[in-house]
Formats: sequence, C-alpha cells, structure tokens
Amino acid sequence: MTTVTDQHGHHHAPELRNSTSDQPQGPKAATTTTNSCAWAAWRRVDVAEAPRQDTRMRSRTAGMWWGAAIEAPEPGALARFYSELLGWPIGHEEPGTSIIAAPQGSIYLVFQQAADYRAPVWPPVDGEQRPMMHFDFQVGDLDSAVADAVALGASLAAAQPQENVRVLLDPAGHPFCLCLDED
Repeated sequence: MTTVTDQHGHHHAPELRNSTSDQPQGPKAATTTTNSCAWAAWRRVDVAEAPRQDTRMRSRTAGMWWGAAIEAPEPGALARFYSELLGWPIGHEEPGTSIIAAPQGSIYLVFQQAADYRAPVWPPVDGEQRPMMHFDFQVGDLDSAVADAVALGASLAAAQPQENVRVLLDPAGHPFCLCLDED
C-alpha cells in the first residue's frame, strides 16, 4: 500500500477507494446517546427527511477514503490486534506506523507510535488522561464477541454502564465498545 505523508507527519492511503458504490459510506447522521451505541442512533435516522445546508467540504466526493489515526506505544501490535478482531487486512507497515483497511473499501485506521503515550482512564477520572475517542462495533452475540476480543488481548473494563454494551480495553488501553442491537 502506498502512503502519502502530510505536513503534520500523518500517513494517508490515497488509493483506498470504494469501488462498489458511489454512495457515501459510514454513519450518515451520527448522534450520541447515553442509552446505546452511537451507531444505533444514526442507523434509525432518515437523512432524506432532515433539512440540510451544503456545508460539506466541496473537494470531498463520494468514494473518497477516510480514517482515523490512533496513537499507541507499539503501533504494529495494536494494528495486528484490530486486524484480527475485525478481519481487516494490514495494508501497510513501516517503523512507527501501521495501517489496516476495511475490505469494503474506503475506511482505514492508522496506528502511529507515540513516545510519551499514556493510556486513557475508563471511566474518566478528573486529572487523568481521558479517552478522546472510542470505537463502537455492532455484534450479533455479546458473550462470544467479548470472549473473542479477550482471547486476542483485550480486557473487560470494570465499569459496564449498559446491559447491551460491553466496554473493553484494547492492548494499549484504549476503550472500545461491543454493542448488541436486537431491534
């Protein structure tokens, strides 16, 4: 996988495209609720009914890739964890950076080395490193998904705020959620 390094030192994979659809991928109207995973809220929203102003980036078109960069003390190890957890291939590795990409096309995750990395604390505690973001993954069987994640190196968080969600910590300490939606 070829990457482009921007002026901030972030690596991007410009050739990641969704070749099967001209439709935008991912959440169309993400909203956060306290009673369910964010994906459960957006999947129920009919964006055709919502009034919209054209405030998007005009240079962004359907099928362009997007992703998130995650800091880690060992990016290759964390990329392998999420690669195995999600079944996404590792598309690129170099010292300090590893990239996994969704088989469906335009989504990728970059894991970048952080020399002074401090794992976030879950649940948040005043004065400690807060989680700045987390992943939500829909699953069909919560117990087996938790067992699979733990077998790969995740740990179950002590605080579990919802019955249909399990908060886990990845090997670098980032929280992520496995969400069961039975609707």
